[in-house]
Amino acid sequence: MSGRREAVGQAAVTVFAAAAVRPGRADAVANLAVLLAAAGRRVLVLDWSTESPPVREFLDPFHTDTAEVPAALWAGLLAMVPAHARPAGVGPLERFTVPGLAGPVDLICTGTPGGLPDFVTATASPAASGDLRGLLTESDYDDVLVLLPAGRDPDRLAAAAALGDLAVVVFAGGPRAVAAAVEVATGLRRAATVRVDVVALAAPFPAGDDPEQAAQARTDIHRAFAPITAEQADAPPVDGHLELPAWRHDDPFALLAVLVESPDTAPAVLAGHAALAEVVTGHGLPTADGVPAATRATYRRAFGLPTDGEPDRVLVAAAPAHRPWSDWVRDQLARAGARTRDLADPGDWLDPGAPVAPSVLAITAGDTDPPGLDALAGRGLRTHRFTPAPTPEGPVGPAGRRSATEHADRARSAMLRALGLVERRTDFAGPAPRLPGLAPARFGAPGLNPRLTPRDTDINALRDRFTRAGERRTIVTVTGAAGAGKSQLALAYAHRFAYDYDLVWWVPTHDRQRAFVALAGLAAGMGRAGGHQARAALRALATDPACRRFLLVFDDVPADDDLEDLLPEGGTGHILITTRSALDSTVELTGMVAGEAVALLTGAVPGLTAEHAAAVAEALDHRPYALELAGCWLRETVEALCSAGAAVAAAADHAAADLVAELTRPADTHTPHRAHDPAGCRMTEHTLATLAETTLGRVTLLLVRMGAFLSAQGVALGLMRSRPLVAAVADLAADDALALDATRVDRALRLGERYGLLEVDWGNRARVHLGNTLQGIVADLMGPDEREATRATLLRCLARYAPAETADEAGSADRFAELQRHVLPSGALGSDDPQVRRWLVNQVRYLYLHRGEYGILDAALDIGAGVLDDWAARFGVDDPLRLRLAGQLANLARDLGHRRRALDLDRDTLARQRARPDSAGDLPTLATARGLGGDLRGLGRFADALVEDQVTWEGYVRELGEDHPQTRRAANNLAVSRHLSGDTEGALRVEEDNHRRRLRLFGEDDPDTWWSATNIGVYRRELRHPRAVEGLQIAWQKLRDLLGADARATVCAEWQFSAALRGTDAGRARNHARNARTVLRALLGETHPDTLAATLSFAHAQRRFGQDHAMALELALDAHAGFTAEVDLPPGHPFLALCELGLGQAEAHAGSHERAEERHRHALALLTDRLERVHPWTLAAAVDLGALLAETGRLDEAVRITTAARDDAVDYLGPGHPCAVDAGANLDLAARGVTTGWRLIDVDVPQT
Repeated sequence: MSGRREAVGQAAVTVFAAAAVRPGRADAVANLAVLLAAAGRRVLVLDWSTESPPVREFLDPFHTDTAEVPAALWAGLLAMVPAHARPAGVGPLERFTVPGLAGPVDLICTGTPGGLPDFVTATASPAASGDLRGLLTESDYDDVLVLLPAGRDPDRLAAAAALGDLAVVVFAGGPRAVAAAVEVATGLRRAATVRVDVVALAAPFPAGDDPEQAAQARTDIHRAFAPITAEQADAPPVDGHLELPAWRHDDPFALLAVLVESPDTAPAVLAGHAALAEVVTGHGLPTADGVPAATRATYRRAFGLPTDGEPDRVLVAAAPAHRPWSDWVRDQLARAGARTRDLADPGDWLDPGAPVAPSVLAITAGDTDPPGLDALAGRGLRTHRFTPAPTPEGPVGPAGRRSATEHADRARSAMLRALGLVERRTDFAGPAPRLPGLAPARFGAPGLNPRLTPRDTDINALRDRFTRAGERRTIVTVTGAAGAGKSQLALAYAHRFAYDYDLVWWVPTHDRQRAFVALAGLAAGMGRAGGHQARAALRALATDPACRRFLLVFDDVPADDDLEDLLPEGGTGHILITTRSALDSTVELTGMVAGEAVALLTGAVPGLTAEHAAAVAEALDHRPYALELAGCWLRETVEALCSAGAAVAAAADHAAADLVAELTRPADTHTPHRAHDPAGCRMTEHTLATLAETTLGRVTLLLVRMGAFLSAQGVALGLMRSRPLVAAVADLAADDALALDATRVDRALRLGERYGLLEVDWGNRARVHLGNTLQGIVADLMGPDEREATRATLLRCLARYAPAETADEAGSADRFAELQRHVLPSGALGSDDPQVRRWLVNQVRYLYLHRGEYGILDAALDIGAGVLDDWAARFGVDDPLRLRLAGQLANLARDLGHRRRALDLDRDTLARQRARPDSAGDLPTLATARGLGGDLRGLGRFADALVEDQVTWEGYVRELGEDHPQTRRAANNLAVSRHLSGDTEGALRVEEDNHRRRLRLFGEDDPDTWWSATNIGVYRRELRHPRAVEGLQIAWQKLRDLLGADARATVCAEWQFSAALRGTDAGRARNHARNARTVLRALLGETHPDTLAATLSFAHAQRRFGQDHAMALELALDAHAGFTAEVDLPPGHPFLALCELGLGQAEAHAGSHERAEERHRHALALLTDRLERVHPWTLAAAVDLGALLAETGRLDEAVRITTAARDDAVDYLGPGHPCAVDAGANLDLAARGVTTGWRLIDVDVPQT
C-alpha cells in the first residue's frame, strides 16, 4: 500500500468504519490489538463506537493501570466534540497488559467516568480530524486503531477519511450489507483529500456453514469491491476482502479468540486475524504465532475452559493472623485458574521432580515477611509480596468501603499480573470474594478486648472447620473451663471473619431471656417488627437469600440447654457455641500457647522481661482470664513503684517476683464450689485483696461483688450511680466521701477498669460490663453468709430503684427495662423481702404493658407460674403480693392468647381477694376483676363479661373518680363488653364519653386517646354511621404518627379502617387488610387471635373485591383452621361461628353452594345457641343464609328466614339498624322476584 502509511517513525492510524452497528467490529479490533502487542508493537485503541460488547470488555481481564491522556492529545480529542459536552479535567488512559506478551494495549473510550465524550459529526470536521491525526501519528505508538460510530453520512465519512491512513470497512450479512459497505468505502475514497486505502472486512464471515454459499458470497464481495480495490496502489487482499470466520463459543462474555484458540485448534480463525494484522502493519509482522502457549492456557483456565497442561501453582505464605487475607488471596487465585497451597503445607510441590514450579505469594505486614519464606531463598521461584489493605477502625461508611475496595482491586491486579495470571470477570465467576476487614451491615457482636492477644492457632482451627463445610449448616462447639477464653475466642473469630458473612450476631445464652432479647435485636435490624421477633429472625435466617451466609454465636450455653427453640431451620449458615459442658464434635480450649501468653504480658506491662513474663504465665497455667488480670495487676503495681521512685525495669522485676511468690504459695482460703480453674481464682482473689487495701478500692470491691449478681450483659451506669446503690456501698465501705459525692462511683469504676475487673462504656450506651467468668469466681470467693448478705443488699437496692405502681408508665419504662436484665441473675425470685417481691409484681406488669419480645413473655409466664407455687408454699395462697402477681400473670397469658389459663388465674385470684375483709375498695381486686372481664370476653361469655365490667367500672368510679386513668381503662372495657353483647349503640355512648374525657385529660399526643377513637370508629362502622370511615382513617393516621406504622395499635387501627372501606372501596380495603395481616403475622405470629381475625377480614375484602375468589377462600380457610385448631377457645365459641360464616361466604362465591349452606346453617345455630336470637351477629347470619338460599333458587325459604330476621331486628335493634335495613332491602328484591344481588353482612371477629 502507498500513501501516508509510508512515513517512517510515525504511528500508523487505521480507522474501522461500518454502515451499521456490528458486534464483529469491536471483536476484530480487540483481537487485532492483542496480536499487535504480541509482536512487540505499541498499540493505542481509540473507541468512539457504540458496539456491544465494546473493546474494553474484551480487554478488561488484563487491566493494569489508569493514567491521564497526554494533555495535547486530549485537547485534540475534545476538539472533535461540542464545547458543552467536554468534561472538566483530563480523561483516563487505560492500560491492558496480557501476561507473556511483549507490549501493552492502551485504550481511550467513551462510557467511563470523565472519559471520551460521544462523537458528534457536526463538530468533527475534516480540519479537526486532520489535526487529531497529526497528534496520533506523532505519538509514541506504532499503531493507532480508531473505531468511529457506524453510519454512512458524508460528514462522518469525511472525518474518517481525514483521520486515517487505512480504512477498514467492516460488514456482515447478505447482499444488502455488502452494498452498504461499498457505499461507505466509496464515500471514504471520495471524501479523502489524500488517498485512503480501503480494506473490506467480512466479520463474521460464515465460511463453514455451506461451502457453495460461502464461495458465492466471496464472489459477490469481490465483484462489489472490485472497482475500489482496483484503484489501490498495492495488490489488493485475497478475493478483494479479508475474512474473519464466525467463531462461536458458549461463554456469555467477551472472549478473545486469539487467546482461546491456537493455529492448531482453529486455524481459519487465527489465520483471519493474522491476515488483518498483516494488512494493518503493511505486511510487517512475523509469520510465527506470537502468543505463548502458556498465556493461552492461563486465559482458558481463567474462564473455565479445558487445557492440556497443569494449572499454575501458587504457594501462599502468611502469618496466622493474616488468615482472612490468605483465604481472600487463595480465592482470587482460584478464580484465575490457579491451584494454591499453604507454604506451611506444600505437599510435593517443592520436590525436585515436580511437573510445574510453583510461584510464591507472600502476604506481608510492613517489612515483615511471613514465616517460612526465608527457606525458599536460592530456589529461583517467582515471588510476589502482597500487602493487605489496612483494616478500617469503627463503622465503615460507603466512602470507606469504596476506598478499601479500590485498594484491594489494585493489589489484586498487581498480584495476578506479577504471577502471570488472568483476572477472571466478576460477573462470569459469580460474586467476588468479600473483602477482609469490612464487616457486614448486620453485625451484632460485642467489641474485642484490646488487652487480650488473639489466639491465632485456635481461631484458624475454627475457620478450618467452617470452611470445610462451605455454606452447609455447620455447628461447632467450643468447650473448656471458666476462664479458658471460650467467649473471647468466639468473639475474635466473629470479628476476624465477619467479612465473609451476610450477617453476624451474638446471642448470650446463659439465660433464655437474654437470648430472646438478642434475637429480637436481630429481627429489628432486619426490619421485622415487634412481637415474636426472635421467631421472625430465625425464620428470616432460614428463608431469606440475603442471609444465606450467617454466623450465629450462642455464648455460654448451659449444660441442660439444647437450644431447640433458638436454632434456625434450613440447611445453610454457621453456628458457633461456647459452653463449659463437654460435648462431641468440639474444640476444647485449655491454656494459651506459651509465646502468646508471654506476648500478652510483655505488651501490657512496661519493662517486663520475657523471662519474668514466662514465670508468671507458668504460675497461671497460661489461662487467658488469669493472664489478663495479672497483666493489669502488674501494670498498676509497676506504676505505683515508679511513682515512688523505682526504675521501670526494676519495678517490673520486683512486681513479677512478688506475684509469682503469691501465686505459688499454698492457698489459705476456701476452694470455690464451681468449676473455675484455680489460676483464675487465685488471681482474682489477689486482685480483690489489693483493692481492699484502700478506701476507693473497697468501693470498687463492693461494686464488683454486687455486680457478680447482675447481668453479664452489662449494667446501666444509671443503676450503678443510683441513690440506693451508692448509699449502700458508702455504708458498707465506710466511705463518708461517697455518701456526699456520688461521682466517686465513677472513680471506683475506673479503678476496676485499670485492674481488669470490668469495662465501662462511657458513651451513649453507658454500661458497665463484668464478664461471667469474673462474676462466678467473685461470687464463689465469698463465704455463704457474705454471699447471701451481699445479694440481699443488692436486691434491696434494686427494689428501691424500681418505680412504684403509681409511677408514670412512659418515664418508668427505661428503669423496668434495665431491671428486667437482672431479675434472674440477681436471685430476686427467691427473695423473702416484701419490697423485692413487690418489685417483681410490678416487673411483670411492665412486661404486659410494654409487650416486648413475645418469647420473653412466654418465658416470663412459665417462670411466673413457678414463682406462684413457691410463694404459695412460703407465704400462703392468700398472700396479697402473690395474688397481685397472679393477676399480672393472667394479663400476660391473655395477651399471649392463653385465654383459659388467664381465666383460671383471674378466677382463683379474684375469689381470694374478694374473700378478704377489706376488699370492697381494694384496687388490686378491681384490677383482677378488670382482667377477669377480659378473660370472659375472650372465651365468648359476653353476658358474664358485661356484668363484671359494669361492676368493675362502677368500683373505679367510686374509688378513684371518673377521670382517673384506671377508670378510663375500665370504661373502654365496658364499651367493648356492651358491643360484644349486642348493644353497639350503648358501647358507642360509653366510648364517646371516654374519648372526650381522654382528649381533655391527656390530649392528642396520647396513643390511648386515638385507640379510643379507633373503637368509636368500629362501633360507628357496625351501625353504618356516615362518619365511621373518616374517623377510623384519622385514628389510624394519628397512631401511625405517634407510634410508627408497624406498632401493634397502629396496625389494628388500619385493620379496622380496612373493614370500614369494604362497602365503598373494596380495592383500598383489600390493600389495607393485606398490609395489616402481614404486619400482625410478623408482630404476633400466625396463630395469634388478632392475626387470624385480620386474616378473616382480608378474606372478606378479597371476596368483595371480586377478582380472585380462590384467594378469598384460602384466606377464610386459614382463619377458620387457625381459630379451630390453634386458639384455645371452648366449643361453640361465637368466634368459631363467625369463622364458619365467613368461610361459608367465601365458598359460596367460589361456587361451592352446598358446602356453604351447611356452614351458614351451622353458624346460625351456634350463634343462636350461644348468644341469642336477636343478637346482631345472629341476625346477620340469618340475612346471609337467606341471600344464599335465594341465590340457589329457594326463594320461599329465603323470604321466610329473612322476614324473621327483619322483624327481630326492627323490634329489638330498631328499624335503622343495618340488619333491619339489609333484610328489608333483600325482601324488596324478593318481592320483585329477584334472586341475585342480595345484600350480605360481613361480620368480623372483634378484638376483646
